[in-house]
Amino acid sequence: MDRYKKRWKLAVTLVLLWAQACGSDAGPAPSGAAPEGTPAGTSMGAIGNSNPAGGPPATATSTPVDTAGAGAQTGPAVPAQAGPDLTPAGGDTENIAAPGEVNTPTQPATGGDPQTFCGVKQVLGNSCSNCHGATPAFGAPMPLVTHGDLMAASKSDGRPNYMVILDRVKDEVRPMPPTPNPMLEADQIAKLDAWVAAGTPNNEACEEVAPPTQNDPNCIDCGTYSCDPSKGTPLQILAHGQPTPGDTTAYDASSIGADGNPDFYQCFHFKAPWADGDVSLGHKPVIDNTRVLHHWLLYASDQAPATMSDGGMTGRCQAQGDPNRILLAGWAPGTPGINLPEGVGQKLPSGSRAYVTLEIHYYNSDPGKAADDRSGVELCMANEPQPHVATQHWLGTEKIAVAPGQSGTSADTCTPGLTANQTSTIISITPHMHKIGVHSTMEVLRADGSTETILDKAFQFDNQTTYMLDQPVVINAGDRLRTTCKYQNSKSVSVGYGEGSDEEMCYLFTTAYPAGSLHNGKTGCSLGLCIPGGVTRCIDNENILDGLGAL
Repeated sequence: MDRYKKRWKLAVTLVLLWAQACGSDAGPAPSGAAPEGTPAGTSMGAIGNSNPAGGPPATATSTPVDTAGAGAQTGPAVPAQAGPDLTPAGGDTENIAAPGEVNTPTQPATGGDPQTFCGVKQVLGNSCSNCHGATPAFGAPMPLVTHGDLMAASKSDGRPNYMVILDRVKDEVRPMPPTPNPMLEADQIAKLDAWVAAGTPNNEACEEVAPPTQNDPNCIDCGTYSCDPSKGTPLQILAHGQPTPGDTTAYDASSIGADGNPDFYQCFHFKAPWADGDVSLGHKPVIDNTRVLHHWLLYASDQAPATMSDGGMTGRCQAQGDPNRILLAGWAPGTPGINLPEGVGQKLPSGSRAYVTLEIHYYNSDPGKAADDRSGVELCMANEPQPHVATQHWLGTEKIAVAPGQSGTSADTCTPGLTANQTSTIISITPHMHKIGVHSTMEVLRADGSTETILDKAFQFDNQTTYMLDQPVVINAGDRLRTTCKYQNSKSVSVGYGEGSDEEMCYLFTTAYPAGSLHNGKTGCSLGLCIPGGVTRCIDNENILDGLGAL
C-alpha cells in the first residue's frame, strides 16, 4: 500500500509542477468554419494588398488603349482590402495543451512568448495574406489572417492550417509561396517554428502589417512595366462574353463550380491584332475579378487551325493542341509585368493565319455568385522598328517516361548552329511542363569546359511564369545548352510525353535575339530541340519535334 501512496504523491507533484510551468490562463478558442487546406497550385504570393480597378470594358482586339496615362489600368480604384481581424473569439477555458503536445482546433494553446504570434502575423501579412486575405483571391481556398484561421482544420487532411503551412513553406518541390515568388527566408520560417514551439499562442495586441507598396496602386503585379507613349502603344487582349469579333462584354464565370469542380480553363481566340512585322516591348497583367481569376497564359500561332475564329471561345481548353503555337506571356500571382531590354522587340506571329489565344484558368469556389471578368494582358506595341528582334526558341526534350509513384528526370543538350562570328543573347526563360512537373534547370556548357547555370527554379503547373534574367546571357559558337526537367508522379500509371495536361512536356521557352539564333541547324525530325517559335515544324510518328528552316 505504501508503494501506491508514493506513486500517487509523485503524480500529484508532477501535475502541480506542470501547472506552475504552463500558467493557469486559457487562450481563446478559434472561430469560423473550417476552410479548405492548401492544394497544389494555391497562391500565397506577395503581390500587393490593394484590389485592382474593375473599370469599364477595354478593347479586346486590335483597338489600342487610350495612351493618356499609358500603362495604367482603366477604371476607378477599388478601396484597399481591410486589415486583418485580430479580435479573439470567446471559447474554451479548460483545454490547455501540455508541453510538447500538438494543439488542435479544439484545444487552443497559451503560454510561451506572446509576441511570437506578431512575428507570424508579419510573415503572413507580407508573403501570404494578399491571396489568403480576409477575402481570399486568385483561387486561394482559405484566409490566413487571424489566429482562428491558422487553427481551423484543413479539409485536405484534417490538421490545423498552420501545420499545412509549415509543410509547404519548407517544401522545395511544391513551395508556398508558389513560384515565381521566392521561398520564405530562414528567419521568416524561424518565426513560424518559434510560434509553434511556444504552443501557438494568440495575441490580440499585434500592430497592423503595412501592405507591400506597388509602383501603380491600381495595378497588381505591374512591376516596373511602363509603355512610354513616345516608344509604344498599349494594346489589351481581354476576356469577353460573346463569341464575336471586338466584343467588349465581360465573361460570366458565375456558373463555374456548379458541377462540384471549381477549376475551369476558358480560351478566348483573336485574329492577330497587329500588323506583320510588329513587335512588342513588354507586357503587364490586366487583373479584373480577383475572386475567380487564378492565372492566364497568352499563346500565339502563325498557322492556327482553320476552325479558329476571331472572337471565338472554347471552354475546358488547355492550349488547344496547336503544334505551331508559341507562349508569348504568362501570369500567376507574383509575376510582375516586364519590359524588354532597351532596343529589343519581341517578334510576333504574322500572316493570314496568325492568331492569339488567351487561356484563363478560373477557380470559383462560390458558384452562383456574380463573377464577371475582363482580365487579360496588355502588350506595349513598338511604334518603330527595333535594332534587335527576339523570338521564343523551343529548348527541351520529349524523351519523357516516369513510372507510377516515382520521381523522374528528363534532360537533353542541344548545340545552336552559330558560326564563329555569331552570338545569341538570351533575355528570358519560360519553363513549361504539366501536372507532375516540379523543377526545371537550364545550363550553358561553355566551349572552354565551364558550366553556367542560368535557371534553377521550382515549377508548378498552376503558376507558370516567365523569368527575366538579371543580366542577358550571351551564347557563343561552340557553347551548348542543357535543359533538365524533374517530375514527381503520384499517379498509378506511367506518364510520358503528350499534349494533354495528364501527359507531360519538358520545354524551356527561351527568348533570345537575333530571332532564330538558337536554332540547331538540323533539317529533319530528330532529337535536336533548339527550335525557334513561329517556324514550320514537324512531328514524326514518335512525336519527336524539331525545327525546319530558319526565321
